[in-house]
Amino acid sequence: MAEIDPEYRMLRATANVMMGRPQAAMADLNASALRDDPTAALLRGYAAAQRHEWADARRELERGQGALESLPPRWRASMQLALARAALELNDLPAAEAAAHAAMGQADDAHARHAARLIQARVAAAREDAPAALAMLDELSRARDEDIAVRALAESIRLRRQQGQIPAQAAVEPLEALRYRWRGDETELVVVGMLGDVYSELGRWREAMAAMRLAADRFPTNPAARHLRADLSNLFERLFLDGEADKLEPIQALGLFYEFSDITPVGPNGDRIVRGLAGRLVQVDLLEQAAQLLQHQVDERLQGQQRAQVAADLASIYLLDHKPDRALVTLSTTRVGDMPALLLADRRILEARALIELGRFDAAAELVERDRSENAQRVRAEAAWRARDWQRAASEIRALLSMRNRAQPLDEAGRLAVLRAGVALTLAGDEAGVRTLYRDYAGDMAGTESADAFEVVAAGIHAEGAAIRDVARAVARTDLMDRFMTGLRARMAPDPASTG
Repeated sequence: MAEIDPEYRMLRATANVMMGRPQAAMADLNASALRDDPTAALLRGYAAAQRHEWADARRELERGQGALESLPPRWRASMQLALARAALELNDLPAAEAAAHAAMGQADDAHARHAARLIQARVAAAREDAPAALAMLDELSRARDEDIAVRALAESIRLRRQQGQIPAQAAVEPLEALRYRWRGDETELVVVGMLGDVYSELGRWREAMAAMRLAADRFPTNPAARHLRADLSNLFERLFLDGEADKLEPIQALGLFYEFSDITPVGPNGDRIVRGLAGRLVQVDLLEQAAQLLQHQVDERLQGQQRAQVAADLASIYLLDHKPDRALVTLSTTRVGDMPALLLADRRILEARALIELGRFDAAAELVERDRSENAQRVRAEAAWRARDWQRAASEIRALLSMRNRAQPLDEAGRLAVLRAGVALTLAGDEAGVRTLYRDYAGDMAGTESADAFEVVAAGIHAEGAAIRDVARAVARTDLMDRFMTGLRARMAPDPASTG
């Protein structure tokens, strides 16, 4: 049958190679009947070069050298050019030079000779003979062959940039001109890749990524497009993982992320990018936008303990944004077994805080009943205060104060807690408790900004009504869990060590 005839397979493979369809050609060239055919080896090498599989290309082209003389001059030159390119990509400069020289001798048209000359220029550049390389490239850039002229111009810009002769800003215009001068194949992808590098150096991130993505999407099967997509992914990670986006305003960084979110890598790096960006948004109070980012992570990307951890961050943002109901839903729908003790404790405090915000004070206190941590004690004290259970509030606040390091003076938060305890005792009518509080903390409060208020509180039930009400209103505007909430915000700040 014709379908399995070796001669038919060879003809079909040759046609596919000539049409730039290497994958289809390989289906025939790898048939057992053609495995040992030297002409088939040449075609396999040429097809591998079309796919940028340089090691395979060189091996097969060298295996088929004995069949070169059976080919027309144009194809002999093409095979030698493919071998020269493969050797150059594999950094075998002598082999690349020899094959380019052979191609020059075999060529029966100006295009092939110019292509060989272009490889010779690249060999000279690789040998760090920039003057010789640039002389050849400048000559080729004036060729009537538009393909060769554009490739030579692109290579000369790359080399001059490498030599420091062309700054990034000066390279933009000629590269943009080349981008529109020649379109539709690997050359355009090379030019766009260089343009992306230039725009990146100038901090013009959107232009860099937009140009690279557009070109890569236009040629999805081109091997050069794979490299361009890899460069685009690396640029995205450099921007959002290595800290370059920190130089942008947070809202600009967010817009850039959303525009190119399809490039976000899968796995830990992608998750770090999203959490880092969310942390930046939290620092500038763009809480809704930060929550949207993490909500997507929780709903679509994460599982298990990692999901539970990010959900804790998301619940924190909802609390900071005064959305305790959303925080509770987030926590309740992301519970998993065998959570680390620290994560479990954090989530419990977050849940208790949300319950307090929803007015469920007893439920909040019950949730942390067995927790002896300082944050849990803050929950119990805040819940009692908001429930207006003044005697219990005073007791819980005194318990909180007892957890401090007595070797250190009271900080502002500690002084406000003392005032709260005094107000609670006064409202509970506990005169003895007020005297004890004064005796315990008079020294700590003396000479501070809170000293006058403390003297009012220390008068207890004999304090002037208006004065004690002023103090009560002042301390009521504070929150015993302010330190906890500040810690949440700080915890979500991007870690400089992870972006350097």
